[in-house]
Amino acid sequence: PEAPRRGRASTHVFFGATVRYANAAGSERVVRIVGIDEVDLDLNYISWRSPLARALMKSGPGDNVVLRAPGGVERLEIIEVSYERIPVETFKEPPGAESAPKSPPLE
Repeated sequence: PEAPRRGRASTHVFFGATVRYANAAGSERVVRIVGIDEVDLDLNYISWRSPLARALMKSGPGDNVVLRAPGGVERLEIIEVSYERIPVETFKEPPGAESAPKSPPLE
């Protein structure tokens, strides 16, 4: 995501964006839009397929979007959009997986 971007791609929300937004009460939040296999809600990494990410897509600073989610409808204001490195841990096999018996090849 930190690769240089030009035009609208550098200022609007697309895959890989870090987005700061505020709700109607003024409460701000920052999320990063990642792949479905990189979601980490503790780090505010959300899937590009989530209702929130879909509401934010293609919007830019100053835009207002409507989030339609199972919990209700909410208006959000986009404050800032940036593209920066998103640290993601590389996949590691779970402990003990290497000792699991392997199935014989099918003939």
